[in-house]
Amino acid sequence: MKKRKRNHHDIEAEVQKTLQSLGQIDKVKPKPFFFTRLQHRLDLVLAQKSTPAASPIWAQILRPAWAPLLIVISIGVGILIGYKSAPISRNTAAGVLGEAYDLNAPDLTQYILGVE
Repeated sequence: MKKRKRNHHDIEAEVQKTLQSLGQIDKVKPKPFFFTRLQHRLDLVLAQKSTPAASPIWAQILRPAWAPLLIVISIGVGILIGYKSAPISRNTAAGVLGEAYDLNAPDLTQYILGVE
């Protein structure tokens, strides 16, 4: 199937024809008091969003305590992870590389306790 190559004049004529047909379309007319009803609905939605939901007194008291509680839990988890992690042994790839490039640092307990 052969497609006809469109030149600039054909495209321009098609655009003009489309624009003229758009000018002949009747405008849509809203029902009476449409904007008044719309404004009323928007006011109702805004009124519902602006009134806070009643929450129990214990929830209002505990709300400020969440941030410090989460910080304490995070610090505790970090300490547990750090305490349970084993030092790098010489049998692992990291241990071999550290030994080859002299990157082995003393354990943290040596710094804390002063043990050499």
